[in-house]
Amino acid sequence: MDPGNGSVDELCEYDTLVARIRPLAMNGVAHLPQRDVHAFARRADVDPKQLATLIAANRLEEKTALPDWFFYALGRRGVRLDLAVMLLLGDQELRNAVNAAVEAGIVVSPSGDDVIDSLLNRLQAVLVRKAFDEPPEHARISIGALLGTSLVEKELQESFLAKYLSRSASPEEFWKSLEKDERFSREAIDDLRFTLQLAWLMCYRLPVLEQFKQLRRSGEVGSLQDLGHLDRTRWSEILDSAAEEDAWVLPETIPGDTPEERLDHYITSLRASIEQLFPSDSLRKALTGVSDGEPNLARFMCNTEDLNEYWENIDAFLRPMKR
Repeated sequence: MDPGNGSVDELCEYDTLVARIRPLAMNGVAHLPQRDVHAFARRADVDPKQLATLIAANRLEEKTALPDWFFYALGRRGVRLDLAVMLLLGDQELRNAVNAAVEAGIVVSPSGDDVIDSLLNRLQAVLVRKAFDEPPEHARISIGALLGTSLVEKELQESFLAKYLSRSASPEEFWKSLEKDERFSREAIDDLRFTLQLAWLMCYRLPVLEQFKQLRRSGEVGSLQDLGHLDRTRWSEILDSAAEEDAWVLPETIPGDTPEERLDHYITSLRASIEQLFPSDSLRKALTGVSDGEPNLARFMCNTEDLNEYWENIDAFLRPMKR
């Protein structure tokens, strides 16, 4: 954004900062070392936080060919200037941040009502491409790699991500909106939703998600609810297979003095999470082993399709017995 011919005091925050810093940045603002931010800020008489944001914005400009003032506006309104982080934000959140920066006098509103729309569309295209880049070794899984563990084709993965980035509604409303898009079948929507749920449950460990992709293809697992049918032995087999591809499988927070203890604790935590999500299935599985010899219990198991809504009553009934 060109500061024009006005004095520094008449300019917006961004233009004032640029007017004072660029004469000192002989190799470009993007190449100012972060470790020297405070020294440069003192020389230019500017806020070091503003300068750090400007440096990050210029580095993103080099990566994306989008203007630095656009990223500066985002950064000054609380958006972390990291493309991987921006992937998690919706189009409306980014739009609100830019508009708020304009209203606060941080940047000057560009001429033309469609300029910000155009920049947001270009950023979305960059983010979609970024999502399918390979992450650095042992970094968090990229969204592209995560969606790659689904069973839908890559073209549909990209369409899904583009819609996700432009969402403005609540999560439930977003999933309902997919049902109105003829590109997404019911099976595809369920698979994508399960993919994201499974990734959260497995702490975004790609080797584990790849193992579950094979189980989904074979039909052994098709939903979170199906995970409740896996016993400890099966969980151990799945995680051991994942560890053969990459030892970086268990979250660092899992306790234990030996690998075996840590694996056992991890399986316990996974099964506990599933039991909390689907208590009736967990109860049904626990009772299945004794129902054959108890006709009344067997009849109860057969006639009761869903115990979840009664779970609080069951807890209340069992609580005195635990004392």
